[in-house]
Amino acid sequence: MFPTVRTVQSTQSLTPQHCTKDRLIWALNTAGVGPALQRSGMLDMDYDVIVRGLSQRGFAEVDARRAVNTPFRWLTFSFLQSGRLEIMACFRSRPVDFITPGMRRFPVPPRETVDACRLSNTVVVDVHIEETTTLRRELVEQRYGNETYWVMRWLFN
Repeated sequence: MFPTVRTVQSTQSLTPQHCTKDRLIWALNTAGVGPALQRSGMLDMDYDVIVRGLSQRGFAEVDARRAVNTPFRWLTFSFLQSGRLEIMACFRSRPVDFITPGMRRFPVPPRETVDACRLSNTVVVDVHIEETTTLRRELVEQRYGNETYWVMRWLFN
């Protein structure tokens, strides 16, 4: 798999780790992404490809930029050097179904969040973050010209 969403350089620091399909599905459902992926046509064998990418390279992605009937532009899956599983998704419109009441606005967002979620040539407009014992949920709204992008990042403990 060659990354099309993230740069090759950004994947160099990722760590391959054993991942099971059950763990991946649990993470997707905990993030609230699982049902939306299934409605979008994600097949059971697609999970196997993601698990293989995580286990062999520490990285996998789903490029949905040409797909219809999905709220996502793309999703990435990675294991960070800390061992945490990271799932990121770029949405076509404001992801109201994925925003939780516990998310707080950060006028000065953490640099790590901006660095991880910022797309090239965009200006970060707004950041919301929620941290629980299970995961950290971050939403970064950004603009490039007239286009608005919403990138959501889930970090699992």
